[in-house]
Amino acid sequence: MTRWLLVPFALALLACSGPDDGAEPTRTVRGAAKAAGQTCTAGSECDSTFCVDGVCCTTECKGTCQACAAAKKQSLSGSGTCGPALEGLDPHDDCAADPAGTCGKTGACDGKGACALTPQGAACASDAGSGNSCNMMSAKGAICSGAGVCYFENAPAGKPCAPYACKNGSCAFPCANDTDCQPPNRCEFGVCKPKRANGTACTDKLECDSGNCTDGVCCDSNCSGQCQACNLAGKVGTCAYVTGTPIPPRQDCSGSGACKGTCAGNGDKCSYPGNATACGAASCTGDVSTSAATCDGTGACAAGKSAPCSPYGCGAADGLCKKTCASNADCAQGATCDTNTGKCAVSTAKCLDPTTVQLPNGQTESCTPYVCKAGKCQQQCSTGADCAFGHACSGTTCVPEADGSAGGSGGGSASGGAPATGGKSGGGDSESDDGGCGCRTAPQRENGLAALALLALGLSARRRRAR
Repeated sequence: MTRWLLVPFALALLACSGPDDGAEPTRTVRGAAKAAGQTCTAGSECDSTFCVDGVCCTTECKGTCQACAAAKKQSLSGSGTCGPALEGLDPHDDCAADPAGTCGKTGACDGKGACALTPQGAACASDAGSGNSCNMMSAKGAICSGAGVCYFENAPAGKPCAPYACKNGSCAFPCANDTDCQPPNRCEFGVCKPKRANGTACTDKLECDSGNCTDGVCCDSNCSGQCQACNLAGKVGTCAYVTGTPIPPRQDCSGSGACKGTCAGNGDKCSYPGNATACGAASCTGDVSTSAATCDGTGACAAGKSAPCSPYGCGAADGLCKKTCASNADCAQGATCDTNTGKCAVSTAKCLDPTTVQLPNGQTESCTPYVCKAGKCQQQCSTGADCAFGHACSGTTCVPEADGSAGGSGGGSASGGAPATGGKSGGGDSESDDGGCGCRTAPQRENGLAALALLALGLSARRRRAR
């Protein structure tokens, strides 16, 4: 009984147990670590595990007056590698300042990896203002040697203060602004320094000897063109043309798609595709082809031009007018394909016989009472030749010959015109009036009818006598 009570307990142990002893424990996977030079707030973010001066550093960078961020280094470059700290700075608080007037440490680094000493010419006595003097830009009296020693300079010329100016009997250290420095030096972090050469990092044009700070470096020119830059690899400090996308903060080239502008590497402005670059496909609307849309040279896409394809059709596959045909399906509406020549031609009406017209669609129509001429039924007449057989021209209308005697211009003997006047009455061999021209006309039908009537009357009279 006790053995069966242990079964649930054993099952519970199995349910709670982890993998077998040979299995590897689960590990937390860290995100991709940052490379040297990338910004950071903690060493855990960096591949090197060192975060110094706000960037991932290849080493711990613990030496005196060392820095890892380019902006804090004397070289102003190579962010991510350790090097001497910038003169006038003490990024890691390595240099404690000595009391003023002792010519000791200034509390900043010297740009060479050591703590700086008060420079030569600075006053080192509390009464220097009254006992010291300036001879042009040289100091006289109790001044510092630049090596930590205070001495009395009594040479007539005094001790040169360069790069500092001499003010109130002392070289103006630390400087407060550029007026405390001899031109062309500038004041930076209380230290007078030469202005920076082209290619050196900068934040203001006053820092640069060229007077131009562009793309974060001192540049040989203003270099403000949309497709220019002063920080291109291999050309840092020299203004150069860009290939591709403009360098921020310059505005990007306008346009979109195939028509978007780009820097071509040969000018300070964006280049744009012209009408040789398509930005849309050709298309068909019935038998009308609209050519492919093309770029207009300003970044926009200009619509294509439309043109009828007749007598050929428009190819739906490419949107272009066809040039040959294999069947009527390759031709425009109203045109037919000559399969012998592969050419389409517009169908036209034609006369099948004097009074029948065949329309372009193949149907036939009768032109009667008019005739067919040049593929058209005549709509009025001027002579009997404009009328169908058995019809005469009356005025401008073709009418049946039985009605032609009503008047109008005759169409010859078939027209049934009125009898001629001035002729002789009589039999069939009577001559008509020639009108003085010697011409003869055919006997008139009315004279013949009159003769027959007289003959009938004579026969009737004979029958009466015979009775």
